Amino acid sequence: MHWVLIISIFLLLGFLLLQILKRNAENKPKKKSEIVVVDKHIDNSQNKGEKLVSQMLSDIIKTYNGYLFNNFTFIDDNGFSTNIDQIFLSRGGLFIIETKSNIGTIYGNDSYEVWEARIKGRKSNKLFKNPIKQNKKHINHLLFMLKNNSLKMNSMIIFPLADSIYNVVSGFVYDLCSAKKFIIDKTKEERYSKEVIDEMYFRLNEVKNIHGISLEEHRVNIKNKYKKW
Repeated sequence: MHWVLIISIFLLLGFLLLQILKRNAENKPKKKSEIVVVDKHIDNSQNKGEKLVSQMLSDIIKTYNGYLFNNFTFIDDNGFSTNIDQIFLSRGGLFIIETKSNIGTIYGNDSYEVWEARIKGRKSNKLFKNPIKQNKKHINHLLFMLKNNSLKMNSMIIFPLADSIYNVVSGFVYDLCSAKKFIIDKTKEERYSKEVIDEMYFRLNEVKNIHGISLEEHRVNIKNKYKKW
């Protein structure tokens, strides 16, 4: 009985030690070198497609690091406002993303003014403006605000909910899987140093902090713009 009691005490102490070690590991702070996600919170203003893209980008950051801005909305001195769905910044460069939540089969090319989403079982198809030209304006406006830029800006149009994008003739259009692969491949190249990326992160934050506006203000600006036409 004496040995049974000793063994029981050792087993109990071992169990308690394991629990303490486990708790310390869970509470261990993250390394300061880890790059955090910017604007990690996805608010209710984002639709389902934008949420899927934001989550995909957040997943990339967990493995490869980077910075993410959701709904990067700003206004210049002329009163012209711009809303970029997502800006992703990594050692592969800047990824300027226009997320389209259209369903169905997408038709279009770089030069068409209007694209089409054909939805099976519906008589009428959805027409929408060329998102490539739309994103080009976003990039030009952002370049103007940054004044000078040495990083490559990758324009990406992502259709996370579409049934098919294979009828689109363009090198800028992706579904969720191909977009993730493209960004990871570029990030793995590590074309830019961490110092260069951190500097760009600082400059993007400057634009946001000095010239940033809310989505509601942006929508009012767009509405007033078209009223003048």
